[in-house]
Amino acid sequence: MNGKSFNDVRQLVDHFTSRGVELSAGETLQLRRPVPKGKFQLVHRDIKLQKKIGSGAYGTVYKGVLVKDRCPVAVKRIDSDNKNEQGLVEMMKEARVMQLYDHPNIVKFFGYIVDRTPYLLVMELCQDGSVEDKLRTAGRNVSTTRRVDMAAQSARGLEYLHRRTASTGTSPPATASSLAAS
Repeated sequence: MNGKSFNDVRQLVDHFTSRGVELSAGETLQLRRPVPKGKFQLVHRDIKLQKKIGSGAYGTVYKGVLVKDRCPVAVKRIDSDNKNEQGLVEMMKEARVMQLYDHPNIVKFFGYIVDRTPYLLVMELCQDGSVEDKLRTAGRNVSTTRRVDMAAQSARGLEYLHRRTASTGTSPPATASSLAAS
């Protein structure tokens, strides 16, 4: 963008709606109708971070709240050393996949935030942590009945993912972190 930077998306849209951008062939490209914010597109003021709860593949995970309805959420943040383009690409891949799913045994996806850094993914907060966390902390104290129930819930989530990916032609999530067992 010819070395020009913008503080937010609104400033970028205003700039290219009024001025346009000159292409290499001497043509000018001008934005006529900006695309409205999508269903899963959030902005930083939509959430309030509360505390760090862990680390993910490319960033830190926080407990937070969706401001509009006080809903508790998990927020994945690309760490400062991963603010590069590749980190954003990986995050948006996850966002594109997660927004396709709607199932009780799959972590609910609320949206993504890319209006400015840090870039964020907002998902359902599993209050008791992951299945792995439960099994590691409780160990042998988790009854066989409870373990079978967790396995059945995970299997329902996996079966849904496989059915969905077969019908849409998308790749399933790279990890089982999308599974939710209560």
